[in-house]
Amino acid sequence: MIEKQESTTAKICSFVRAYHANFIKNKIFDDYFAFEIMGKSEYEEIKNSLVKKFLPCYKNWTLGEINQLFYPLINNYFAPILLSRIAFAEKE
Repeated sequence: MIEKQESTTAKICSFVRAYHANFIKNKIFDDYFAFEIMGKSEYEEIKNSLVKKFLPCYKNWTLGEINQLFYPLINNYFAPILLSRIAFAEKE
């Protein structure tokens, strides 16, 4: 039997959509439902795994220091890919 494996890409996209809807003032789109579907625990799980992957020295940092580096990482590297695709799809 083939076991189903959750898509990491889909999880990251959902995370970015939820982050954008909840924390960005100048929204390209407002996916208010993304965080609700994910839930707080899955949102935090994805955030923590991205922090571990992209901020390897995070263990001695405060939450403020992590957020100060993590959210620009999301805004500059993850969000543009997803948001440009969404904007294109809505326009077309």
